[in-house]
Amino acid sequence: MILEPCQTVVELTGELATARSRLSVLDDGERAVRAAFHLSYRRLAPDHAELFRLLALNPGPDIGLEATTVLADRPPSAVRTMLRALVQAHLLDCVNRRWSMHDLVRDYATELLHDPRRAAEDAAN
Repeated sequence: MILEPCQTVVELTGELATARSRLSVLDDGERAVRAAFHLSYRRLAPDHAELFRLLALNPGPDIGLEATTVLADRPPSAVRTMLRALVQAHLLDCVNRRWSMHDLVRDYATELLHDPRRAAEDAAN
């Protein structure tokens, strides 16, 4: 979809609300939000990429280390290292030992979570 320069904020908001994926709407053919996330995602180690996808399952706005270790089924030291890598890749934020994703990053992680074939392709490219 190509964004129209004269499109109002209300019109764009309506499109984003009804779009299957907000990431598809935010693509003008030359620049795409999904592409920016892809650049960070494809540089992740496989276990870090897996945790990134799993974090999309968290229903709340943020998550702590203990809950993340349960989600990842890994020891706290390994999870802490992976979370640090996701923050360094600009895919997560950390405030007061709680990790969160921007809504659009969560959309990207959710897409990858629900399409394992695409997640593997994205990681390989």
